[in-house]
Amino acid sequence: QQAVALLEATPERWWLGQACWILGLNLSYRGQFTQALAMEARAQALAQTLADRRLASYAAWTTGFIHTLAGSLDAAGERIVGPKELLKDLLLAPGWNAPPPIEHRPLRKTGRAGHRGGADPVR
Repeated sequence: QQAVALLEATPERWWLGQACWILGLNLSYRGQFTQALAMEARAQALAQTLADRRLASYAAWTTGFIHTLAGSLDAAGERIVGPKELLKDLLLAPGWNAPPPIEHRPLRKTGRAGHRGGADPVR
């Protein structure tokens, strides 16, 4: 958010577009879907102004991904050509293959010598 705010005051429209695209993706991971989609729309508008097809494709893919995370498969499907029954698997597979963040893993006692106490994540 700071990057977007700082870049607003500069003539660097390409960097602003990149920052909007990434901010939208980051907001989606936090469950802030409305704000995330607004940032992707902003990135898309900047891409059109700049005639930057790469940024436009990033924003389009990310918009579909955000709709999928939000459970709006029909809206996400507007960005994808192909069988809609594969849409969820196609968009979410890379993200769901990662291990859960440490703070969401079950904890266990370690009993290691020199350990300060408490619990360690189960690995």
